[in-house]
Amino acid sequence: MMQVNTSTGEVFDDEFDDDEWTDVDVDSFPNFFTPARIVNEGNDIRRFRAEDMELMAVHLERSPILPMLDYWRRMDTLDKHAGGRPPTLGDREILLLCFLLRSTGNGFLIQELAKTVAHNLDDSARELLGISSVRRHDDASVEEARWYFRCRRALVRLLKLMDSHPGKRLMYTQQDRRDLEAQRDPDDQEMRKERAAKFNAEVMQMTFNMQPRWLRRIKWKGVATVDQTALHAVSQSRRRKMKNGKEIVVTRKADGSLVERYVLEPDAGLYPRKDSNVAREHAAESEAIELDQVFALSITMMSQAEPGEENKHPNLVLASSVSAPNKEVGAQVVRGIKHVKANNSDLDVIVGDGAYATGQSVENYHEPLRQLGIGVLTDYHGGGDDRTQFGQKGGHAGSILTEGEFFCCATPKNLINAALDHSQGRIDEETMLARLDERRQYRLRAKEKPAADGSVPMMCPAFGPQATVECPLRTIHPKSSKKLKPVIEDANLPIAPEKICTQGSVKFDASIGQKYRQKYPYRSAEWAKAMKVGRNTVESLNADFKSKSGSIVDPRMRRMRGLTALYFMTTIALAHLNIQRIAKFLKTHLAKENALGRGTKLANKKKTVRARDRLRKTGYKSADRYRKGEVDYSFDPPPPPPLRT
Repeated sequence: MMQVNTSTGEVFDDEFDDDEWTDVDVDSFPNFFTPARIVNEGNDIRRFRAEDMELMAVHLERSPILPMLDYWRRMDTLDKHAGGRPPTLGDREILLLCFLLRSTGNGFLIQELAKTVAHNLDDSARELLGISSVRRHDDASVEEARWYFRCRRALVRLLKLMDSHPGKRLMYTQQDRRDLEAQRDPDDQEMRKERAAKFNAEVMQMTFNMQPRWLRRIKWKGVATVDQTALHAVSQSRRRKMKNGKEIVVTRKADGSLVERYVLEPDAGLYPRKDSNVAREHAAESEAIELDQVFALSITMMSQAEPGEENKHPNLVLASSVSAPNKEVGAQVVRGIKHVKANNSDLDVIVGDGAYATGQSVENYHEPLRQLGIGVLTDYHGGGDDRTQFGQKGGHAGSILTEGEFFCCATPKNLINAALDHSQGRIDEETMLARLDERRQYRLRAKEKPAADGSVPMMCPAFGPQATVECPLRTIHPKSSKKLKPVIEDANLPIAPEKICTQGSVKFDASIGQKYRQKYPYRSAEWAKAMKVGRNTVESLNADFKSKSGSIVDPRMRRMRGLTALYFMTTIALAHLNIQRIAKFLKTHLAKENALGRGTKLANKKKTVRARDRLRKTGYKSADRYRKGEVDYSFDPPPPPPLRT
């Protein structure tokens, strides 16, 4: 049956006639596999020019990174040269190539670096890198192999300066790993960890300085947030297992003999294969579970100050660190923050989960941050009575320490245990928040600002003209407010009052309760705002990093082994992510400026609360604790719209 186009009158057959295409001369087609496509293994990659790298070269040369690397190298060699001709690729050249490779989205492989130099640089780019005089080989494979070893040697020279975990790339048993750790010099390790943190912070500062002047001058509120994400080690062969909280170091072969388990990454840690709480709980029980070998990447980044407000600046990564899971996590973060603080004095609060606060020792995390003038914000975790972080956790001079604050010893027990009762399901969230608000009147007050060593004199809440409660042990000050205050009952008074009840003030050293102290009162409005925004910001970056930097997250696309190599690769990847975020922010800003220039009126963004959130009676997710005031816990339907008349 024929089909006719009524507009043009063209007639179509029912079936496509392919006979006229059977006699096409395929040999007359141009050759698809050009020399460039062959050497790039089928990919049509353009050749890079000098302008693709010259701006990065300018920023790199004007940062302290290159002089710093040269200084470290002279320190290690005591200005003694190894002899021979100078290397073809120096620190500047290999860093520029790494940034260029990262911008293409290819895997972070030395082979990819070699391909880029051998085949994908034009004459101007080679001149910028100082390799224009290097003679090329006619055979593309030979040329690529030569540049592979040149790039590899340049990376090894650079990583050696900050390699805190040296060791041969061999198969290691558990005993081999212990022997390797014993052979390492702790002082040398500490020095190179500091170098790695310094290098990381300076690279991030370099990306911060790439912002336009008007953007750099916008006042940052000084709130940072930190979180950890797992990155799988390159090799997962001979997977490790755990039983009763201990690693199983042998495996049974088919013939019944036992052989030791070997690993290729001696510095990687163990992580349950199934990322779930159930798998983590079983790791300490009798059931044996398989574990992956992973490294922990900790990211410290900027956070906006208020929830819902429009960002005035891009939230950039400030520092990062790599370690084994739950090993030196706090110390590694502090190393980076020290350099961030030196570059940016506005940093004064850091938001993190329990792994970065109550999960770390005071001497490795809390005290160094206090000396830097940085406060901590975190959430506590519940559990059984012996593991919970809620409720009373000691005290001083007769006061009670709970949720990071000191309270009067006569504070009612239901107020002291408000958060504990909520964590164990005895009261709802609304009751807990009401009790926490009432409890603040029993809080000890600071007599003056903290001293240089962090100590501060604290006063009883019933003492002085600013008293917030009335106590039988204290005379009411004549200038005290006449407002109604809670009255402490005689039954709650201690049998033998201590210093906080008898003296005008008591000195509290910084070390007292330091592990639980926070910048803002627990569950206060300031605390809730900073926690909500900080946690959401860093979780968003983790997702962004893993989606946009898949070649780094995927271990198959980063075959360089070792903790230091991974630290270097993630530093380059996060720096490039900063560049992407700055560009995206400037693109949005430019679009708004152009819209305003055309006379377009920008719509005010209003926060919309979903109906299922607006109308429900109780919470169903943990995020509700950060959303107080946004949700109406009621089943009552909204009023109907007025009838039209």
